[in-house]
Amino acid sequence: MEQTEASIESRRTGSDADRDLALPQRVLSIKEIDEAVVRHFKITPEDLARHGRSAGLAKIVAVELACRLTELSQRSIGKHYGGIGSAAVSTIHRKVRDGHHDVEQPLAAVMRKLTFKV
Repeated sequence: MEQTEASIESRRTGSDADRDLALPQRVLSIKEIDEAVVRHFKITPEDLARHGRSAGLAKIVAVELACRLTELSQRSIGKHYGGIGSAAVSTIHRKVRDGHHDVEQPLAAVMRKLTFKV
């Protein structure tokens, strides 16, 4: 399956024609994401759950992974990560997508620590 997905991904052009491509969805719990982020950044789960920016990059990575890999709404994700609003979750997700947050390396490192169930 991974070979097939890689083959399909390598053919993506980024055009509108690719938007309807649906690969098997990998879903994780928010707890699994938290555990991987906490291990990678060497922080406590309470740091992620605290309102504000004290967790910095770790919270950005956790929010982004939760948006990508859980089936939770942005409202639920925000509530989990310190009661931030769904608009704040959306802003974080957009800024990661647009390259305003330099999180590609930490995202990849945390993703390697996750175990997916398809």
